[in-house]
Amino acid sequence: MQGDDEVLRTATSKAIRRIVPFTMLMFVLSFLDRVNVGFAKQGLQRDAGIGDYAFAMGLRAQPGISAMIDRENSRALSVP
Repeated sequence: MQGDDEVLRTATSKAIRRIVPFTMLMFVLSFLDRVNVGFAKQGLQRDAGIGDYAFAMGLRAQPGISAMIDRENSRALSVP
């Protein structure tokens, strides 16, 4: 089945051309975010006087808080 091999090769090539650059961009953005969190930690510890434990707890709670806020915002914006 020569046609199937050509279709598979074309699909794989197209997927790689679209997915790999996006994945690399997300990796770079993730790295920059981690660097930014490190700078924020230094500033918070210096300015607000919080310790490592308080910073770690705030960092752990942030995704859950964001999810709750997003859910409430989407509920508020929905049309009944």
